[in-house]
Amino acid sequence: ITGSRGCIFSCLFCANPAIYTYKIRHRSPENILAEIRELHHRGYNLFSFRAEIVTANRRWAKEIINGIKALQGEGIFIHWMAQTRADLLDEQIRRNMKDSGLIRLSFGIECGDQRAVDILKGSHASVEASAKNISIASGLGIKNIQYYIFGGPGETWQAMFKSLLFIRRNPPDMIGTNVIKQYPGTRLNGAA
Repeated sequence: ITGSRGCIFSCLFCANPAIYTYKIRHRSPENILAEIRELHHRGYNLFSFRAEIVTANRRWAKEIINGIKALQGEGIFIHWMAQTRADLLDEQIRRNMKDSGLIRLSFGIECGDQRAVDILKGSHASVEASAKNISIASGLGIKNIQYYIFGGPGETWQAMFKSLLFIRRNPPDMIGTNVIKQYPGTRLNGAA
């Protein structure tokens, strides 16, 4: 289910700012819940929720999560997966996501070294917050996928080693790795 398009952040490697101009276009929670209801009646009960960062707009996310929980009163029980930034989770939203049927969260960790993360994502992204939220989500039984980017500006062998240590200390259920590329429209390629 596509819930939104776009992103409010300006990560060095991402072309979303050039495409969506730092805006997110959200589908209404009512429309999304109607789609879940219709697909459930057709026999589907596992959903991959597509939004760059499902918790970027917490009010919108909470409306959807509460709506999915309300569907349980109609006998509609689903499992779903989403992606977010670990620094955009709080205790209440984590618990509500789990209670609504969330089974997997994908996190863009990018690197286990804070200096490298500051370059890739900006100083608002925190390796410490990522570790904390992955641990809490895992404790709730939510599986986690961690994504990493290698070869970024200023990345050292020590930074890569810190990523390996992060993975060891915060074991993922799945892992995805990429080598950084200069795509058109990214800040890495000279875009503003």
